[in-house]
Amino acid sequence: MEVNHLATSLFEEHTDAIYQVSCPPQGGNYSVTLIEAERGRFIVKTGDSSGKTRELAKEAYVLTRLTSYRPAVPGFVARCEDAFLFTYIEGVNLAVVVEMEGVDPELAVFWSTEHGRFLREIHSWTPDLPCPESDWIDISIAKCVDVCHNGGNLSATADQFSLHAGKTFKQLLDFIGSNRSRIVSTIRFGHGDWCLPNALFFGGRVTGAVDWSNGGYADYRYDIATALWSLRRNGLAAYTSDFLNGYGFDGETEELDFFEAMYALI
Repeated sequence: MEVNHLATSLFEEHTDAIYQVSCPPQGGNYSVTLIEAERGRFIVKTGDSSGKTRELAKEAYVLTRLTSYRPAVPGFVARCEDAFLFTYIEGVNLAVVVEMEGVDPELAVFWSTEHGRFLREIHSWTPDLPCPESDWIDISIAKCVDVCHNGGNLSATADQFSLHAGKTFKQLLDFIGSNRSRIVSTIRFGHGDWCLPNALFFGGRVTGAVDWSNGGYADYRYDIATALWSLRRNGLAAYTSDFLNGYGFDGETEELDFFEAMYALI
């Protein structure tokens, strides 16, 4: 990924003299530049489409409500058009760590456990953000229906890393509908996209999280289902139980199938 030199120059009033710019091994959804400057280290994220710029604006909003949880999360500093300046938090994203180290069984158990432990920590936070005005599950199902019908994707299939790999979106909608009555929403603050690239590994532990555009109050099992998909996507399919142990999940694993079907659609 190329360094965005233009974006970095937009923020010199916040950083003062810039000494060095580079691309850090964090996140993966946006153009990301690390600034080393007189006032410290900063991250510039740039959206390359109107949709991504809206997502960055949402992330900035969420982070303004998470200041008491720093340094586990970045701080929002400033915006200039489609570029956003955040404080830098130490760490390498966990997907990069797995890629660099290789899937050694002992390490894989530890990484998966840490990924779960830190999510449980996030789920204990209580920031000042609005809760859903109606049932979060019903809101999310409506989004699934909209994506499938308005997007004409009923014949599309869940990807190979999904627990529902190969099923059509129509089959997933039917599965969600037939199981809806037995799932009761349990709302906690969550990340909204708890995949390995968004977990930062530093000093031998997961210590931080990035990419907060989907952060907010939701059913906590959606984050867990997202994480299980990400473990499979990053070569850690054999270690999902270690993630659940690290989290301390004591619910029914069958319930997670419901949320993973939802994740495949949204």
